[in-house]
Formats: sequence, structure tokens, C-alpha cells
Amino acid sequence: MGQSDSTKDPLLHFLQVPLVCKYNASKKTTRFQDIPSYYDLNLELACHPLSTNLCPDGAAAFLQEWLFFAVLNGICEVVDVEFDPMDFVVSSAAGQAERLITGRHFRKYVWFWVGGLELGTCTIEGRHQEQREGATFILQTLERALDAWIQLCDHDHLYNSSTVLNMVLLSIVQLGAHLRTVLGSILHEPGLTSNESFLKGYPIQGREVLFKPLLLKAGWCVGEVPTLLSRYRPYTLLYLSTINRRRGHKDHSRCSTKGCIVNQLDGDTYNTAHAPACPGLDSCNMVHAPIEEVCRILEAGDIPLLSISAEPPSSPAPLLEVKPFVLGGDSDTTPARYVAISHVWSHGMGNPRANASYACQIRRIQRAANDLYRSDNGPVPGNVLFWMDTLCVPLDPKLRTLAIVRMSRTYMHADKVLVIDNWLAESSFSSDEPNSLLFKIVHSDWSTRLWTFQEAVLARELTFQFADGAFTTYQIEDAGAGPSSLEELSEVLEGIPEDKLLSTKCTLNLLCALGQVDPASVDRSAAVRRTAALPPQSDPIRELDRLTAINTETVHTSLCNVTERWFPVLARADCFPGNPRDHLVRLNSLVRPLHSDPVGLHASGAAELIRGMGYDTIVNRSKDLSGGGTGTGRKLQGIENTPSGLLSSIVNGARHRTTSWKEDETICLGGITGLDLTPIAQIRVDWDRREEQVQPVSEERMKMFLSAIGNLPESLLFLPSHRMAAYPWRWAPPSFLGTDYALPFADHYRAQCTNQGLLVNCDTIQIACTSDQKQLVLEGTKTMDLRQRIPRGYTLRGPVAPNTGPWKDVLFRCHIIGQDESWSKFFSQYEGELYLLKRSYPLRRAKDADAVLVRFLAVKEDTRFAHFLAKVQLTHLTTLGPGPGLQSCVDGELEPTKVKWCVG
Repeated sequence: MGQSDSTKDPLLHFLQVPLVCKYNASKKTTRFQDIPSYYDLNLELACHPLSTNLCPDGAAAFLQEWLFFAVLNGICEVVDVEFDPMDFVVSSAAGQAERLITGRHFRKYVWFWVGGLELGTCTIEGRHQEQREGATFILQTLERALDAWIQLCDHDHLYNSSTVLNMVLLSIVQLGAHLRTVLGSILHEPGLTSNESFLKGYPIQGREVLFKPLLLKAGWCVGEVPTLLSRYRPYTLLYLSTINRRRGHKDHSRCSTKGCIVNQLDGDTYNTAHAPACPGLDSCNMVHAPIEEVCRILEAGDIPLLSISAEPPSSPAPLLEVKPFVLGGDSDTTPARYVAISHVWSHGMGNPRANASYACQIRRIQRAANDLYRSDNGPVPGNVLFWMDTLCVPLDPKLRTLAIVRMSRTYMHADKVLVIDNWLAESSFSSDEPNSLLFKIVHSDWSTRLWTFQEAVLARELTFQFADGAFTTYQIEDAGAGPSSLEELSEVLEGIPEDKLLSTKCTLNLLCALGQVDPASVDRSAAVRRTAALPPQSDPIRELDRLTAINTETVHTSLCNVTERWFPVLARADCFPGNPRDHLVRLNSLVRPLHSDPVGLHASGAAELIRGMGYDTIVNRSKDLSGGGTGTGRKLQGIENTPSGLLSSIVNGARHRTTSWKEDETICLGGITGLDLTPIAQIRVDWDRREEQVQPVSEERMKMFLSAIGNLPESLLFLPSHRMAAYPWRWAPPSFLGTDYALPFADHYRAQCTNQGLLVNCDTIQIACTSDQKQLVLEGTKTMDLRQRIPRGYTLRGPVAPNTGPWKDVLFRCHIIGQDESWSKFFSQYEGELYLLKRSYPLRRAKDADAVLVRFLAVKEDTRFAHFLAKVQLTHLTTLGPGPGLQSCVDGELEPTKVKWCVG
């Protein structure tokens, strides 16, 4: 989808929403909360669909009138802006008789709302508060009513089958999401954007009915759809359905709702592919790396790098030469820079049988590496050195292990990391919409694989190859920024007659704010102008200075254009503000980007996660970027430069990824944390990779990985994941991949991995397993009610005057997570030995808690040793459900202080 297509309707995109209501002049003067009275409803009844007795068509007309037009009119009324409903109506292309809803003028009204806000002086602060309260009331009512109607459509077939009603509801979801994004920013009201239930909009069932056909039609795999439905809001799902997801000739027939498996590899059937634009498949020969020299460099402790040395006329294939990148020193012979290639093996750029690739692929890689350093003055002299696993990781098991262990340093020392993904390579930076490119990167095959995560995290500069060049995500975001706020505002005001500009409060305020624009406030020293005129710089710091200078020149030009266009109008009207501070706050909101599209914010946020869950904010690369020379001493500089300090970020960034070689997970994650990988890599899988061998090797490597990390977040014990089977590792997950859970960044690293289990301090509940209590648990059930007796002076934050005053009862419903065993089975096997260990962080005011069930084994000094049994979810009950009441509850007694446990 081209950029021009994306600007046609920033609110509704491609939706064909019919106009089914009559929002006439009389209703335009009616308050938002009084619109339901036209349908013989009051505000409360309107928020309860079953009380309205409206048929689907009648409901569609009512909701469009009330929650679309009246909401827009209500916001305009709050900020004293005139509303014209015809700005949101258009004739359909199919015929003049049919009329559709449009959002093409939504951004214009956003600017009018900015102009209508009362900001900047204390004398009108009360009016501004009224505006905030008015907008908040409208959005909260919109949320409450919309959620109720969506729930009805989700469960009632009569309403769910109405296409018109569903389209109207979706248009209202879009409007609500955009309004929250806009008003939360311009009203400086964070609460307007904090309500998760509203932003999620449709429940999962409704999303599947509405969005699944759209996503499948766009080419998304059936295995990707469940993740998309659970991860994204309706407005983002709608946008994703506009992206052409079809990728080459991949066969997704074996994929299911459990997941997409087209990238999982089988070494026996793998075929190395030609480049997509190979000119002659029959005459294109295989090119082998000089593997003996590669092996010699690896054995010397260095990194082998390749480049095309020559293309002999008599040979149909290029010749490769190899040079070493010397680690641990600043040798004069060490290359100053090289490009590391990051790719997906399922796209055919690998080779499990030889360190070789087709000539067309070699030329493609060399050309792409050279283009990264091409300047306005022409190409760089000579061929740029590159590293690629297919050619530089030998097949010999010993040397292969050595190269894999050194993989993290290979990508860390690379000057640039170039991502080659076939789907991205078919896209165009110049013609594809920037948000589309960002989402394509996020959902590319490259972004789903484990090893590419390490390559992304450790990259000094990460670039993505498109059909028309290689670009970073930052360059893509800059390309999507569009005109500056001042330029856009100038365009909005341009189409309004001058007499109306100067007689309408919102436009007059905007003009007065423009009157504060001062081009002289921008630093345009001779040094800035000289820097802006420089060609692209290879040094990243100097390149940043150049781009900053260019931006300064652009801002100055924009300010000059504004003053040239609008100062004469202001002068004729004599409406320059008397007090420069009156419009200071409004001016600040004008010169910064004015966001109204939640999809754009979502795309930028999702792109940031490519390199890990907020990893760029945790890892400080300033020394890496500013260092010159060979940079052989590069290290990850973290706020907490320890494996423990980086664990949450790394696990959260990798958790949605997959790998065909499960045993490599800890090698990959360990390389990012800076662990010594040699002992982990020595636990190897045979070449035939039998499953009965792969799983034990993967688990042994995970044990060694967790032991090397040492201090772990306490939450690791309470994750709803699969666990290892053998004591004392039953607490540990065998893998972090393919999961929806995350390790909290703010968690305390107070759990310790020992050879006897995980050492933690927890709140402890001893469960009474007497014969009388056993009878209260139904056979085979995974849920039971627990009556926890605690002193009245005890809170979840700790004891307050313990052992004083009477006891009280707190009721929990305990549900076993992810286990086949039932409470009755545990009770029969471990009488008198069961304890619940409650997670103490974060503290939960409602007393709901994560917990694990353990079997007490022994006590030694001040530590209790236990056998991990199951993950348990505790839900606080204010009242008991049907049944014999408190007599049906199993008793549990809370320890007055935290207890040290070693859980194995």
C-alpha cells in the first residue's frame, strides 16, 4: 500500500461503513447525554442493550447517531468548536444514492480542538478543568456503552450476524481509540489513555468473527491469527488486514491454529536456494568458501571475514578471499569494519551440507554490503568484507561449536548488521507506507527466529534490506513523520476564508499561537550550515551531527514559511497576543508532532521491541558508537552489567521466537548476557539429532545456564510454564521460548539457583491435610476453596503487631495450573506435608496471588527443603458460592513471617 493510500482516511482506513442514521440540525443542538431520549431511552438504559428492545438495524442507527456523530459533536461543544456532520459523510463510489461514513477530516478537527482548548493562563484554568471533565465524561460513557453492545453482539447470534451493526461498532471502536490518543495528549490527561478494557475493544470471540476472515484474505497464516487476535487492538488488526502478507511460494497447508511451522527446518530435505532475481538458474554455480583458511582463523581465536576477490572471465563464479578480524588487540592488519549478514535459513540462504552458496547469492550479498557504504560521491573502493554463518561456520563439530560460541562477538564487533528477509526484500522503502514497513519487520520470518534475536540485540547498527536499499527502523519512522505540525496546521488554515479565520475562536487562537513563531530562535550558525551541507558520514557521531544540522535547517525553513504566510493576516487583524506567555503552552503543543493515530504509535512501539523488550533503554551503547579504530574491545555496557541484570530484558525479547534447534536456546541467550559459553556448548547433540537426545541436552544446557546466572527473579518460580521433571530442577522451565508470560523488569533478583533447588523467601500457607479435610475436596478436581487463618494484625506487606488480637478468615479459590494432577491426588499422597508458597512481589491489594504447591521434605538450619508439585493461582473470594459454606473450605494457616525455602 503506497503512502498516498494511507492518508485518504486516517480514521477508518478502508472501511465501507454505511450512513444509517439521520443526524439532523435539531440533534446537533442536543447534548450528547440527551440523544438517547429520541429513542425513548435514558442514559442508563442506553448503556444496557437488552433494555433498549432495538432490532439490529435500529441499534446500528442509534449507535451511529449517538456514539459516532454525537460524540464528535460533544467533544466540539466541550472546546467551543463548530461541528459540521457533513464533514464525516461522503457519497460512495458505487452510486450517489448510497452514503458512507468518512474520517478524512478527522485531523482537521483535531487541530480545531487544540485551538479551542483553554490553556496558558491561571484566569482560565477553571474553564480548562471543565473541558477535561467534559471530554472524560463523554469518553467514559462511550466506553461503557460500546463494551456492553460489543458483548451482546459477541454472544447473541441475531446481533452478531448483522454486518451493518458490526461495521458501525467497529467504526466507533476506531473513533474511540483515536479520541483517547488525541485528547489524552492535548488535554494532558493520562487517565484518558490508561483504560485497557476500552482499548482492547472486541473480546476474542468477536475479534475472530470480524477480523479472522480479513487477515486470512490478506495472506496471514492461520497459525499467526490467534497470536494477532490476542496481542493487538481492533484498530491495529484492521490495519494489519490491509498489508499483503503473502510471502513467496511457501506452503502453509500443514500450519494450524497451534502455530505457523513453515520456518521449522528438516536438514534431510533442505535445499539451498538461488537469489530471487538469479538471471540463469541452469548456469549459476555453487561457490565454496576457502574453508581451510576459515578454520585456521577460528583456531587462532579470530573471526573469518569474506569478500569477492575477483570475477575471472573464464570462471562462471566469483572467487572468495578470507581475512581475519583479530580479537583482543588492535592489529594493523585487522579490518576497520565489516558487515554481518543476518538471515532466515528457511529462505534458502543456508546450506547444511557444505560451506557454500550459489554465485547469485554471493553477488547479492556483496552488492548489498557495498551499498551500505555508498555515498553521494559514488561507491566505496573495493569490496566490503562480510561475515555469514553459511560460509563462515564450519561443518566440523568441534570447529562449528567454536564458531557458534564466538557468534555473539562476531555480531558485536560488526560495523553493521544487515538483515536479508525475502518478504522485506520485496517491499519498497520509497513506496510502502512506513507503518506497513514497521509491521512487516515485526512480523517477518526473521523476527520470529531465535538466533536473529541475538544478532539484533548485539548489532551496533541494524539495517533491513528492501528492494530499493537498506534502512534502519529509525529512518523508516522519520520517513513516516510527514509534514511538521506547523506545516500541517498551515495547510488546515489555508482552506478557511480569512473573515472566518479571524471570527472563530479556535482558528483565531491557532493564528495567535503562530504569531509566537520566531525563526531567529533556531541556531543557524555557520558551523550548523556547514555541517548540514556535508555528505553522509561513516562515523556515527559525525553522521548524527549532520542529521541534526539538516533537521535544524528544515525547522528554520518551516518557521520562515509560516511567518511569511500568516504574519500579514495577523497584522491586518491586529491580533498579536499582548502577553507572550498567554499561548506558550499551546505553542509547545504545536511545534511537537501531534499524534492522533494509535496505529502509528503501536507500530513504533512494536519496532522498538525488535531488539529486545526495551533493550535499547537498558544497554548503553555510547562507548560502542563513539569508539574509533577496530573496536576489538567492545563490550555490552549495561546499567547492571551482570547476567542477572539483563535476564528479564533478554527473556522477554525472545519469548515469542522459535528455533529448529532447541538445544541452541541457552547458547543464544547466554551470548547476549556475556556468559562463558564453552561449558554449555560442550554438551552436544549428535549429528542425527534424535529427539530422545535433543530434549535431555536442552535441559542440561538450561540447568547450566540458570546456574551461571545465579541470582534469579523470584517470579521465575511462579511462571505458568512447563517444568523439568527431575528433582531438584522441577521449579525450572526447560525453555523460555514460545510463551506468553514475561519476567517483570522491576522484580527483585532475590532468588538463588543452587544445586539443591531454588532458594527463595516467601509467604507460606500450611494446608491442613487431615482425614476430615480430605473429604472436602472433590475427587479429580483442580479447584478447591481455602480458608486462610491470619492474625488481624497481618497484611500482605508483613505483620503488624503479630500474635495479638483475634484471628480472621480470608477465603481463596485455589486453581492448579498446567498440571494433570488434582487436589485429591495430592491430598492422598502427601498428608500433612503440603504448603503453598505465595509470591510476595508485586503486592496485590485485592489479595489475589500467584503461588506454588510444594511437598515439605526436611528442614536444615533455617531453610526448609521442598519438592515442587504444581503452579497454583489464588483468587480472593469475598463470599462463597453455592454449597455448605465455610464447612466446604480446607483450612490453611499463614506463617507470621516470610520463610526461607529451597524448592527442588
